[in-house]
Amino acid sequence: MSSSRELGKQGKRSGSKKPWLAELLGYCVITGAMIYKVPQVVQIQRARSAKGVNFLTNLQDLASYIFAFSYSYHEGHPFSAYGENLFQGLGTLAICLQILYFEQRGSLLRLAQFGTLAAASSYVLCRAQNFFGEKIGKSLLNTLKSVTVLLSLTGKLPQVLQNFQAKAVGELSLSTSALNALGSFIRIYTVFKQLAGDVLMVSTQSISL
Repeated sequence: MSSSRELGKQGKRSGSKKPWLAELLGYCVITGAMIYKVPQVVQIQRARSAKGVNFLTNLQDLASYIFAFSYSYHEGHPFSAYGENLFQGLGTLAICLQILYFEQRGSLLRLAQFGTLAAASSYVLCRAQNFFGEKIGKSLLNTLKSVTVLLSLTGKLPQVLQNFQAKAVGELSLSTSALNALGSFIRIYTVFKQLAGDVLMVSTQSISL
């Protein structure tokens, strides 16, 4: 049976008569990912408050980005098809640290521990086959990639409930949310064109939209 990595490469070769368009759009998504969390980070920093920004929602988002990046890195997907997960993850990590600092009064040591844990988890998962063996490592990454669907479907609930209870959005940036939705729609197209052979990648990206 062909591996998911081989299928992904086949999808890239046969997915479109104009693969350059999907690749170009993919890099546009990545470029947007570099800045789309900035309004939220700046808004929190200026207000010196993360009121209205839910920690659990951002924690779930962070986990989802780590899982998605690790899976695609392991499968050898073209960076243009998943690179935004790296920058979205970094932006979400920054927001998590801001929430810990401004709302939970976390110490610098606690912030450092949180950041180190996120970085270490990312490294271990990217090298899952080295740490856990080929069979277990691949199975683990496939499972975590599937989990991203559940995280996407449930991750916003804590934020919605918090906003409903407060009857306000606090320091939540609407421009960040809008850019995220736009990027997700574009990414659906690029995944279908570049990774049509990777059933797990296509299905999870479609459902999580």
